[in-house]
Amino acid sequence: MSFYKQILHSSSEAIIAADTEGTVTFWNRAAERIYGWRCEEALGKSILDLVAPGKFSEEGIHVPGMLRAGKDWKGECFCRAKDGRKFFAHISLSPLYDDSGGIRGGVAVMRDITNRENAETTLAE
Repeated sequence: MSFYKQILHSSSEAIIAADTEGTVTFWNRAAERIYGWRCEEALGKSILDLVAPGKFSEEGIHVPGMLRAGKDWKGECFCRAKDGRKFFAHISLSPLYDDSGGIRGGVAVMRDITNRENAETTLAE
């Protein structure tokens, strides 16, 4: 395993890359733990089939177009794990560029914030 791949796999946050069609090209160990899909199961699959995001915010609906335009996106949404469990996540998406400067896909860094959301709801009540 390359040094850079080791760095990505050692992150406690899920790191997922997909091509411009939404096909998963990288899935780190934290993504395996959080979503329940092994890397071997995730690679080559549609990102939406694996994480089945819930309703994004109004801004989030435009994420694919933003990535193709070379723009980043940050937001929160519900996601679904392999076992059907839903959780709330903070996601940061950035475009991935090829050697000629063209966009080849995107990379997402995701953190499960369900516990924080539950605590904020409890405090608000």
